[in-house]
Amino acid sequence: MDYNKKTSKNFSALAYKILNDILVFSLIAFSLFLLAENALPGIISNHLSLLKLILIIFAILELIVFLGRKNDFQFSASDKKNPPIRRIGLTTNKRTWKIFLTALTIFFLILIANSLFRFSLWEILIITPLSCFVLIYFYKILFIP
Repeated sequence: MDYNKKTSKNFSALAYKILNDILVFSLIAFSLFLLAENALPGIISNHLSLLKLILIIFAILELIVFLGRKNDFQFSASDKKNPPIRRIGLTTNKRTWKIFLTALTIFFLILIANSLFRFSLWEILIITPLSCFVLIYFYKILFIP
């Protein structure tokens, strides 16, 4: 009986790790779908419902949380040395980070400008600062420890 309990725990831990990988791939696919939808409106939404993909992502998150609590996986949420984005192991080179942040900022500004073509001037004056505040907030969450 002890063997079945150990096998069940190992299977649960393996499923947890695989679900984390599936979550990363689905988030990358979702962001690429949004990028394609922004560049050519209707190219993705005519064939695939983005709501279904979002619901699948939330279902995967629920399974990850369930398996994490079942197996008692604990993670430290506060690491003062490294911001959250560096904890995933992308890079620690400051020059690379500056290039990455500059490219990311330019990319977001292009996306914002592309989405505002059909708006009037007063709507653009409201949407642009709000978008910048949201980007600054995400920057503080991800890059500042």
